[in-house]
Amino acid sequence: MKKQHSATLIKGKREDKSGLASSGLKAISSLPVTAVSETELDFTSNLELMATKHFNAYAGARLMMLFGCRVSEVLNIRGCDIDKTGRIQIFGLKGSANRIIVDSEVKDFWLTVRNPSQYKVFEFNRQYMWRLFKECGIRVEMEGQERARVTHAFRHVVAKEVSTIADNLTDVRDFMGHKWESSTKNYTESVPK
Repeated sequence: MKKQHSATLIKGKREDKSGLASSGLKAISSLPVTAVSETELDFTSNLELMATKHFNAYAGARLMMLFGCRVSEVLNIRGCDIDKTGRIQIFGLKGSANRIIVDSEVKDFWLTVRNPSQYKVFEFNRQYMWRLFKECGIRVEMEGQERARVTHAFRHVVAKEVSTIADNLTDVRDFMGHKWESSTKNYTESVPK
């Protein structure tokens, strides 16, 4: 049986000092997302290897795998973006919507790094994540593409998964944090090899 995870998308700007969504934000969608590790693209052993090398990076990679977060969205998480229940506010990039997500399996990690005065949770950069993904064998080759996706791999897979359960392309767009539906189509129509 496939595990179900969910993310709630929000619209609006930061409403309080902690950086977390508050009453002025409108929930626009809540979609269950099947964990990628239990589909035909199985990265379970790769992620277990990553957990042994660098647990913080593993926790960030899980957000990318389960919710299709961009590597830069994960690396920009601050201690004040995590509430006392372990919910994490992801600030959308490129004019996209903010999202609130929860990864219950590593919730203790997120509660441990929750610190309103901490600037960033992760002390490394996107190149470090890219190297770690490569070392752990995490990559997706797409049909018609010369280069494999590494840190962006999960966005393609998650978009495809969400498109199978969403009512329309707008829900997928919002879940992925895209500004335009045409961007979302590029993800949902691409096929992993």
